[in-house]
Amino acid sequence: MCVKQKLRLFTVSACLAVFCAIGAAVLSGCEFNTYNVASPRKPSESFEEFMDALACGDDDTVNSLLYNYSWSSAGLESGSSGAYSLGGSTIDGADARLTSLLLTGRSYRIVSESDCPGDGVNAGVTVDFTSFDLGRFRRELTDRTVDEIRERQLDGEVFETPEQTAPVIEEIKSDMLRSPESCSAFYTTARYTVEMVYTGGRWKIILTNDFYRALTGYAD
Repeated sequence: MCVKQKLRLFTVSACLAVFCAIGAAVLSGCEFNTYNVASPRKPSESFEEFMDALACGDDDTVNSLLYNYSWSSAGLESGSSGAYSLGGSTIDGADARLTSLLLTGRSYRIVSESDCPGDGVNAGVTVDFTSFDLGRFRRELTDRTVDEIRERQLDGEVFETPEQTAPVIEEIKSDMLRSPESCSAFYTTARYTVEMVYTGGRWKIILTNDFYRALTGYAD
């Protein structure tokens, strides 16, 4: 959900459990693992909240759940009829469809989660993560554009400026994005173990370069 979830207060029994766990750790000579007794939420719940906030464009919540990165939607806003606005400019047509796929085309399945024995403040949430692969889309668009222009040149058309090639690019781009079926070839699914750290009373995501690329559609 987009609304921030409040942390649950400890009950008296939970406090007693903390003291008992500390005593057991001292008696056994083992380190006390704070994850199992002190964390009010599971790491996966914070990950789910992060993904919900990302889908809603809630930068404040997204950043509250990131440990090492400042996220920004850069002022991108959705408008009417599927269009978007950015810095006073309107994004519509095929570019709006592409933007929508990048922003809303993320999905995931939590495979497992675990804390790291011994320190109690680190965890890993393993997910199968799917997102629109802009890099794959660009490569296909380039190949199809080159082939189309060659065909048209054989028929006598001239392409010497960006203004002459732009309509061809837009035509092919629109065709590639015409339906969910045509877009399905441009999704990538990969497995990631999302590192998390318990700090400031909640689990936060340590954003790695690999997972950042997946979140942003492999745009580089």
